Amino acid sequence: MQSGDIITIDTQIGEKSVTLTRSGTTTNILYQMASGSTWVQFAPGVNQISYDADAGAANLEVSVTLIQKYEGV
Repeated sequence: MQSGDIITIDTQIGEKSVTLTRSGTTTNILYQMASGSTWVQFAPGVNQISYDADAGAANLEVSVTLIQKYEGV
């Protein structure tokens, strides 16, 4: 990752994707997932998320935005 990079993970059924936005350009990086990985799933309520890096972890800024979509009325 580089300073200012944004990684977006979409876990919606039928729309699953992983993208990297760098300098205004968005690229599919789904192929970067490790073989055998499972999709992150969030439960209602509080979820604990952690992250790490091989180097420079103290310089990482992480934010999580959950978007809920409702079907029907």
